[in-house]
Amino acid sequence: MNYYLCGVKEPIRHEGRVERIDGSLVRVVIGQSDACSTCEAGVTCRAAGLKERRIDVDAADEAACLKPGDRVLVTADSRMGRKAVWLAFGVPLLLLAAGVGLNAAGLSEGASLLAAFAVLVIYYVVLAGMRRRMKRVFQFRIERVSPPTV
Repeated sequence: MNYYLCGVKEPIRHEGRVERIDGSLVRVVIGQSDACSTCEAGVTCRAAGLKERRIDVDAADEAACLKPGDRVLVTADSRMGRKAVWLAFGVPLLLLAAGVGLNAAGLSEGASLLAAFAVLVIYYVVLAGMRRRMKRVFQFRIERVSPPTV
């Protein structure tokens, strides 16, 4: 568990299996955790609706030791998860509120709502354009948890 509010900063960990390896890129399939069914955020969490997730991990050192079917543990810093939530939900919420707030500046309700959605579209286009940079910022680590399959 991640008890950020209590000061404990545990890494995010998910167990999965190697689906394929392409050079140093390892695709890991992660099944939905049992914890997802009891999580309070399960109703709104995008991950809760998925039975399996696929994560591409750049694992230059570990890729040579792995084979498809190996069980692995994918870990990430808990700060990375908070940053992802902030970028995906926090910033857009603030932009939407600022756009709607233009109504107080004298814009009509329709114009301020249109401006708010236009700003959101621009934000998500810029975010999508920064995909390469995001891959460098959001780094996953991988380690094998079972012996190689025969």
